[in-house]
Formats: sequence, structure tokens, C-alpha cells
Amino acid sequence: MTASVTVPPGADLEGIARAAGNGDFAARYYDLLAGTLTVQGVTQQALDAALAEIGPAASPEPEIHRLFAEGIAAGLPVAGRAGAVQLDPDSRRELATAVLMASLGAWPDGGFWRLSDNANLPLDAAQVTRLGVMAAAYYQALFSARSALLDAARAGQAVDPQAGWPELPAFDPAG
Repeated sequence: MTASVTVPPGADLEGIARAAGNGDFAARYYDLLAGTLTVQGVTQQALDAALAEIGPAASPEPEIHRLFAEGIAAGLPVAGRAGAVQLDPDSRRELATAVLMASLGAWPDGGFWRLSDNANLPLDAAQVTRLGVMAAAYYQALFSARSALLDAARAGQAVDPQAGWPELPAFDPAG
């Protein structure tokens, strides 16, 4: 026996399937285009009752992922500058390389970092190292906040997706 219900994007699919009597992940299918959840091994009556019990409330997960992405997109502000240090994966790799170069004494005189507004930020080896450490620490704080919120949501705890995010620091090249 198999049953299907229409659910909104972000609905608690796992909760609905479990409430209907089948928590086996392999026994359910969500059709994103049609917006339907199909669960094997349950009656239509049980699935309808589960949807009514759980409700079509959206999971906080999409909001948590959106806020994480916004934090990455905002980048790390630089004091006195319009642009920010970008935190996308390529920029983080390039910054790690710059820190490695600085630690090996290979950071060039007149070296700079390109900000999100395409302005150059002149940095010496010590400054690029501080920048790299600060950017990595901020990224890790964002990652940890997202992980804690997702873990809590997946454990069935009430979660405020807006809470728990780190404060956005500003890098000051002057120290």
C-alpha cells in the first residue's frame, strides 16, 4: 500500500512520514515539481491524518541555509572600505595561499588583496596573515552556527533561524 499527499516546499517530510507510521527514509519519495510526498506502507487515511497532525509548517532548514549563504555573500568588512573580503570557496583558498606565502616569507612587497568592489587593499605579510586568520575564524563561526541550528532542527527542537549567528567583525589593516 502507498499513499500520497500534497505538501508545501520545506514541510517536515520526515515528521509526516513517521507520524503516518513509516519513518524509513527509503520508503518515501518527494516529487519537488508536483509538491507531493509519497510514502510506502501506510494508508491514505494515516498519511492524511499525519499531515493534519504535523501540519504543513515549513522546516527552518531552508531559512538556516539562506542565512548561512547571506553571511558568506556579505564577506568580511574592512574598516574604512566599501568592499569586503570575499568568503566564497575560491577566495578562501586564495587567502589560505596568501597566508602560506606570508608565513614562508614569500609575500611580495607591495602585495594587496582585491576586495569585493575590485579595490586593492595593500597588505604586508603580517596584515595578510591576520586577515586570513580572521576570515577563517569568521567562516568557521558561520559554519558552526549553521551546524548547531540544523542539528537542533533535525532533533525536533524549536529553532529560531535568526538566532545564534556570529557578529560580523570588521578587519582593520592598522591593527
